[in-house]
Amino acid sequence: MADLNSEHAPEVRVPIMVCYCPTLAVGFLYPSQSALTANGRKPLKPLLQGLLSPKQVFSSTVTSRSRMSHDEIQNNQSMRTKHFSSESKGLWGMSGTSSDDRGRTTLGVLSGALARKARRSVTSRVNDKLYISLVYRREFGRFPNLNNPQTFNEKICCRRFDPEPVYTILSDKHAVRDYVAATVGDEYLIPCHGHTTELTPELYQALPESFVMKGNHGSGFNLLVRDKHTYSCQQLAGIGRHWLAADYYLVSRESHYRRIQPRLLFEKLLLDEYDRPPMDFKFYCFRRPDRRDPEIYIEVVQDRFTDFAVDYYDVDWNLVEVVQEKFTTGRRLPKPEKLDEAIEVAKRLSEGFDFARVDLYLTAGHVYFGEITFTPTGGLKNFRTPAHDRWWGQLMQPLRKPFTPMPYPETVDMPWPDIE
Repeated sequence: MADLNSEHAPEVRVPIMVCYCPTLAVGFLYPSQSALTANGRKPLKPLLQGLLSPKQVFSSTVTSRSRMSHDEIQNNQSMRTKHFSSESKGLWGMSGTSSDDRGRTTLGVLSGALARKARRSVTSRVNDKLYISLVYRREFGRFPNLNNPQTFNEKICCRRFDPEPVYTILSDKHAVRDYVAATVGDEYLIPCHGHTTELTPELYQALPESFVMKGNHGSGFNLLVRDKHTYSCQQLAGIGRHWLAADYYLVSRESHYRRIQPRLLFEKLLLDEYDRPPMDFKFYCFRRPDRRDPEIYIEVVQDRFTDFAVDYYDVDWNLVEVVQEKFTTGRRLPKPEKLDEAIEVAKRLSEGFDFARVDLYLTAGHVYFGEITFTPTGGLKNFRTPAHDRWWGQLMQPLRKPFTPMPYPETVDMPWPDIE
């Protein structure tokens, strides 16, 4: 485990509030329970016994939102909404809930809210680089090397506090539509019913019976509406105001989202032949200065709203080991009919970047654009082994010559033996 005095430890001053709030500071300065156990340290749970609502004080909301992909966040938010609803029923005296239980629930909710407010007060005084370093250490048990990043996660972490200006435009789900139309054609865009900063009754009436409502300024702002009549105009407007008031940068510490002007988008609802949202194909496009064509790996998200799982493929549609086995199915899906076309679209949209992830939907007979992501999982990807993290880090080489020349590897060693 890296030490605070190690060469990778950030040389910044810890806010004075951390000194007076050790309960809050432990959540950042100590790594996760699994990381501590793996390094021979005692797990966190006994250490935190008796502290104020430890499960809520050390809620992993911020870490999870940074670590998870767009659809994982959607699934997680849905689960949290169900939990909150059941908690509210107990709070307001539904049958089967005693007064003591209601009192304990009320105290838990209030203490959790106070703890979250105190934690935000502390973390808001921490600069982005330190914050990212502390969250990384909490997740993996060591500090990242942000001064000379070598792994994929470290390089993505650096992008979070030092992004290229163009990331803001292409991460804006409204503005990026112009880029997609100019680069590959508007036939790859999901039909858009409109965009606004406030949903009015007139706009509500003009919407079709089914659609998807999205926020353009971050991840997790998605609502699938199969029947418009299940949501009143007031309900949708309230959800929209809540989204537009959210500062995704404060949650993710991904600086390129900070300058996006929040808007609501209303797009066509895509469904597959089983009346489900289509599978999400995420194309990880790596470019190197010594090669013309990018190296691409494809993440396929299955059942993202129910039983979330991902598998990775190469462009020849062979399964590839990337993340920990518990997140995968290990089952090879039939090769999609439009895969070659999708690969070409991903190549063209990622042109000019050493790395970009292009998300596409492959429906029956059509390829649709989802989004472009430059900081997937916020640099907290759960690779199968550290060697896999270094492997993807080697693939991610700057296209522009840096001020200090860096040697580029002639070959990239795969972290597993050849598979027949």
